[in-house]
Amino acid sequence: MYMVGHEDRWFATARTATRPENMQGFHEDYMLLIVDEASGVADPILEPILGTLTGYENKLLMCGNPTKISGVFYDSHNKDRDLYKTHKVSSLDSKRTSKENIEMLIRKYGRDSDVVRVRVYGEFPKTEPDTLIALEVVELAAKTSKVNPTGSILHLGVDVARFGDDETVIAPRIGGKVFPLHGYNKQDTMKTAGWVLNIARSFREQRPDIWMVVIKVDDTGVGGGVTDRLNEVILEDGLPYIVVPVNNGGKSDDEEGHFENKGTESWVVVKEILQQNFSNFVQGQEALVELPNDEKLISQLTTRKYRMTSKGRIALERKEDMKKRGLPSPDRADAVVLSFIESVVVPLDEINNDSAYDNEIE
Repeated sequence: MYMVGHEDRWFATARTATRPENMQGFHEDYMLLIVDEASGVADPILEPILGTLTGYENKLLMCGNPTKISGVFYDSHNKDRDLYKTHKVSSLDSKRTSKENIEMLIRKYGRDSDVVRVRVYGEFPKTEPDTLIALEVVELAAKTSKVNPTGSILHLGVDVARFGDDETVIAPRIGGKVFPLHGYNKQDTMKTAGWVLNIARSFREQRPDIWMVVIKVDDTGVGGGVTDRLNEVILEDGLPYIVVPVNNGGKSDDEEGHFENKGTESWVVVKEILQQNFSNFVQGQEALVELPNDEKLISQLTTRKYRMTSKGRIALERKEDMKKRGLPSPDRADAVVLSFIESVVVPLDEINNDSAYDNEIE
């Protein structure tokens, strides 16, 4: 559609949200971009649109049902809401909706269900149906829980990337408290090993009661080089450290075969810990785990999906499939999960007591 005589600069055009390049090339001082069903549009599509909003009177209107708890549309109503004017429409307030249908949804799914939150109230869901870990349990652990870091063992989860956009992340944990994460880009395996040792040394200087450091490294791919170098230095310097190589794609420790691989099993264990922590909060009991208030970590923990295989096993979403959905690699989340890896054998109620880990070290 265009104004006759002003075809080049006064027009409206439609684009399908399938390719990022479809959204590029628009530059004017007065421009309105409208994104319908915005919750379902992937970030790689929306990011070029955000990049065009540089003109004097450029505006963006995003509309849609709040079906996802990740992405640009979700952020516009949450961590980035100071950049937007947000407006919510509840079906209860609309003259165009069937109140009988609304009551049917409430009776069928429950007033606090995600179906009713999204389809009736216009609220974002607590979690997506096939998301492994719920947002509310992670936010509680990151923003509300306070845990005293008891125990004499420092656990370091190390998720190794090499070059590219992915992060190498080191997650320190003592007892139930995960300390702020350390992230690095574009570093080789030797530098990564050096940072691991530096962080371990720093914690031991601050806490003389730490008598052991257990380093859990994602050993697949380039992680093997970090494992080898750490073992060399530990042997040469006689350090009280143990390196535990973890193969997330390998067989799980679960004898009943509930999980597709070790990575899935480890994520489910952390999910159970976070759910127990949430349950403790609801019942007024002591917190079990505290996570750093890190928005990237919160997003990564709560956007990874799972599926059921034909053999009845739970399988965690692959990183490649997450990237196809416009999401980054969950490097921070993987590092935190690695830091809890021994929770497979340590009961949840002993997560703040490292004595159960002594025999395994011996």
